[in-house]
Amino acid sequence: MERRAPAREVTALVDAVSADSYRATLEALVSFPTRHSLGPEFQAAGQAAADQLGALGYSTRLQTVTLLDGETRNVVADKVGTAPDAERRLVYLVAHLDSINTGGGAGAAAPGADDNASGAAGVLELARVLAGTPMRHDLRLVLFGGEEQGLFGSQAHVAALAPADRPRITMVVNMDMIGRLNTSPPSVLLEGVRSHAR
Repeated sequence: MERRAPAREVTALVDAVSADSYRATLEALVSFPTRHSLGPEFQAAGQAAADQLGALGYSTRLQTVTLLDGETRNVVADKVGTAPDAERRLVYLVAHLDSINTGGGAGAAAPGADDNASGAAGVLELARVLAGTPMRHDLRLVLFGGEEQGLFGSQAHVAALAPADRPRITMVVNMDMIGRLNTSPPSVLLEGVRSHAR
C-alpha cells in the first residue's frame, strides 16, 4: 500500500504544538493544592482556564453541574466553523479538570498532574494551536468538573445539549491521563465507540 505524504496544513499544526507551552500550563494546574470539584481551588482553576480560552478568541461559558453534595462547573468554549450552517458538524475536544484524593477527602492534597492535569493541559494547548486556524466545522472544548465523583460533568453536559446539536456531533476526543508513563517503550492507547448521540 502506498503511503501518502501528510497534509501540509496538518503538519504545520503539529509543528505548532509546544512542549514548553504545554509544560507551563501543566505546572500552573498542579500549582493548586487540589482541584477537588467542590473546592475553591477547582473554581479558580476553572476560571483561569476560561480566561485563557476567552483570550484566545473562543466563546466561553461556565456550565453549572449539580453533584450529590453541592455544585461545580464545566468550562465550555466554542469556535464556530466557516461552512454554511446546514453543513457544519460539531467536533468535541474534552478532558476532566478535577482531581481527587480518595483517602483524604475534599481538602486533602490532590494536584493531579497525571489524572488529569495532563489531559486538561493538552486541551488548552490544542486550543492555543487551533485558535487562529479557520475550520469548516464547529469546535467545542470542554473541561469537566465532577467527573471523579461519578461523571457528573459530562453527563450534565450531554443532558443539556440542544436537540439540534446532537446529530451534528461527528467526533469526541477525550484526553485522559495523556502524560502517563505506563509502558516501555511509550505508546498511545486509542479507544472508540459508535456515537449514540443521533
